Amino acid sequence: MTSPVLVTHDSYIQDAIITLFMYDADVLYVIDEDKLLLGIMSRKDLLRASLNSNIDSTPVAVCMTRMPHIITCNKEMNILEAAALLQDHSIDSLPVVEEKNDRKIVGSVTKSALLDYIIQHARSAEMKKKRDKYEKKKSSFIVFRILWGTSQKLLSAVSAQYPDIIFNNSYRFPFINQEEELLDILCDAMKDDALVISTLVNSQLSAVAREFSQKQGLSYLDLMHPFFEIIQEKTGTRPIEVPGTLHRLDSDYFKKISAIEFAVKYDDGKAPQGFLDADLVLLGVSRTSKTPLSIFLANKGYKVANLPLIPEVPLPQVLEKVDSRRLIGLVCEPEKLMKIRSHRLGSLGLVQETNYTDLEKIYQELDYSKIIFKKLGAQVINMTDKSIEETAFLIEEQLKRMN
Repeated sequence: MTSPVLVTHDSYIQDAIITLFMYDADVLYVIDEDKLLLGIMSRKDLLRASLNSNIDSTPVAVCMTRMPHIITCNKEMNILEAAALLQDHSIDSLPVVEEKNDRKIVGSVTKSALLDYIIQHARSAEMKKKRDKYEKKKSSFIVFRILWGTSQKLLSAVSAQYPDIIFNNSYRFPFINQEEELLDILCDAMKDDALVISTLVNSQLSAVAREFSQKQGLSYLDLMHPFFEIIQEKTGTRPIEVPGTLHRLDSDYFKKISAIEFAVKYDDGKAPQGFLDADLVLLGVSRTSKTPLSIFLANKGYKVANLPLIPEVPLPQVLEKVDSRRLIGLVCEPEKLMKIRSHRLGSLGLVQETNYTDLEKIYQELDYSKIIFKKLGAQVINMTDKSIEETAFLIEEQLKRMN
């Protein structure tokens, strides 16, 4: 299932064509003021309409295929059933709707997406078949890893030097802190004639593992304590022997990764319920740098969502529940915004003037956005002469004042 590309029922055909190409979509789903599905327009529908209508003045509602003449599916339907619907009705896409409301669209299934999935699945199966056949001819080597995270890069580097040997390193045992538990693992390794790689930091457990391995003839590699001994000899300082310290020091990294995933998930108004969990919600009309700014701030660890402001599309109600101090409104001088949008269309091979690049329309959009900012109490930042870095600095200062 993919995200549906939506247009409002009063959008002109010309704007719908631009939207179709901007998102490289197979179909457009037409919605009403309440974001409920009214109809659908395929590429063929738009081509036919462009030949028979004044595309800059004819709404899509005139030419769309209307409900209830639209075949739909829900999220519980399996892939084969969806493919059968597409084939049986000779259609290119299926809107995915809520089970309790067949006009509430939540996604889209297209022939091209299904074909991509089938090809990818077939290729994966073929690759697995070839890999399994090849691996039967290769030597096998079992590796046990105790506190496995730190040893992963070393093992990867070493195994790369032995392309004809399979290193079965799926046995991982993090956070070992009991002698009995450690000995059970070492006994299992003996049965499999495995190599044990250890990053134990506890000197007592490490000594137990070394003594067991020497007595039993187990292949055992201690990555930590020989290094500890050298440092202690040079400095006279003993290690603190606290496991997991490295990962606690790197918590900022994981916070950054989580923030980036958040920014992608809640980009462009997707899933507005995420606004309540965001550190910031960026608001603004199209091409006011909402997405680049979201990603830049996410790289600093902030969870950022953004919402495009479109006069014809109602605001999600959840926005009123967001702390106004976390709302940032982005604006730009109309003339510069017109140039930015024109350049965007030009990069897509579309040079014809549209409402998207019409200066009067842009003034109206910006006026609308300022009304929304005032209503919600959002801080407003003019992006006209500011870089992403400058804007991010201003926003961070706002967050610091909050905290």
